[in-house]
Formats: sequence, C-alpha cells, structure tokens
Amino acid sequence: MPLLDFRSVLMPSTSFTWSTFAALLIRSIKYVGLAAWLFAFFWFFRLFVYWPWRSKLTKLPGPPAVGRVFGSHLPELSNPNQSPRRHEELREKYGLNLRIHGMGYFDERYVTFDPVAINYILGRAADVFPKPWQSRRFIAQLVGEGLFVAEGERHRKQRKIISPAFSAQALRALQGVFFSKAFELRDVVAGEIKAKGDEKLPAGGAVMDMHNWLWRSTFDIIGLAGFAYSFNATRDETNEVYRAYRDMFQAGASSGFTLRALVE
Repeated sequence: MPLLDFRSVLMPSTSFTWSTFAALLIRSIKYVGLAAWLFAFFWFFRLFVYWPWRSKLTKLPGPPAVGRVFGSHLPELSNPNQSPRRHEELREKYGLNLRIHGMGYFDERYVTFDPVAINYILGRAADVFPKPWQSRRFIAQLVGEGLFVAEGERHRKQRKIISPAFSAQALRALQGVFFSKAFELRDVVAGEIKAKGDEKLPAGGAVMDMHNWLWRSTFDIIGLAGFAYSFNATRDETNEVYRAYRDMFQAGASSGFTLRALVE
C-alpha cells in the first residue's frame, strides 16, 4: 500500500495557490468594475434623465439653462449686488411663478413672488417644500443642527418648544422694542437719504440697500428682546459681535452664495 504525502493534500503547491488567487482577483475586479459601471449608469440616468422628466417644474416658465450640464442661476440670484435687479427682471419677464436651475439643468428650483403661494409654502405645506440638502448642510456647518436646518417632525418639535416665546402675549410685551427700533431706523435712513440725496431722483431721494439696514435693525432687536443688550448696530457697524454675525451670514459671497440667501 503506497504511502500518502499529507503535505501535498493539506498544503497545495505554491504555484497552484497563487494562480488560483490571481484568477479570483481578476474575476472579482471584473465584477466590481461591472457593478460600478452599472451603478454609475443608473445614477447618471436618474440624475440627467429621470428627474428632469418627472419634474413638474418643467412646465413653468423660466430662464434658459446656463451651460449644458452644471450651469446655475443661483450665483446671480444670491449675490446682494445683483439679486434685486435680477429678481425684478425675472418677475417682469416670467410672471409670479417661475423655474430656475440650481446645481445644474437637472436641479430645477421653484421661485415665486406670489404672496398666496409664499404663505402656503411657509405654512401648511412646509413639509412638501424642504430646503435643498446642499443648503441644509452648508447652514449646519455654520450655525449647527438647529431650527434653520430641521425639517419634518423634528422641525415641528423645535417649533413647539420655542412657540411660547412667540405667543401673542410675549410679542405684545416686546412692542416697545419693536417700535423704538423701527423709529430709530426711520431716522437713520432719513439722515442717509439727506446726506446722499441725488438731484436726479424725485424729491432728492437716494438709492439704498434696505436689506442691509433691516438686518442691522433686526440684530439690535434680537439683542434687546433676547439678551437685554443693545448692540447699537443700526447706528454703528463696528460692534465685534455684529461684525462676526455679518461675516458669517456673508460666508461664500465670493462664490456668489450667501448664508443669508440660503436661510431665506
């Protein structure tokens, strides 16, 4: 009876082991590559074909796409130096409800100037119109996972927690703060118009960025109503806290995007 070489049974030859391993590796790479190509095809098909085809916003009027794939209307609509004029042009040309492109032609966004639609979107239909994930991620990096970022049930819970601070009784108690800052803003703006009056405009008026002035006044109201502290930002922009607040809300302005526009 011949003797068996158990080493040849339990420990196959090195050449056989490596050749088998190489074959399995090549086969695995082929399968992984095929799966990656299928996933990429599915993702691109969904992004560039399915979503635009399913989008109901396609039926709305709007400006043509900027570029073939990744052109965006957001920079010109988010830049404070361009957005007022551009918004007015879009409203006059396309009406109160229109469509724009966000991160590309496949990313359609809804823009409305209709007060009824705005009230519906911000009220009963808030869950149907969530902020884009890009906006939520950007805001969360700057101000945290708070009310500005939350959606759905989480947003409702947070609103319920803070609702007592915005009850009718609480707001009536703050009327003095609101009115005093409103009158102060009126006086400051009137002084600015008087100092920068343009004879070409009716009654020596002036063109002013009211968005900036309203934000400065709002910051003062937040300080007085929430912290009993006067930042005096309406009259003086040098306050360190206000400057940090302003710079944060203008983050990304060099690229045409601002946190202020995303929050709004």
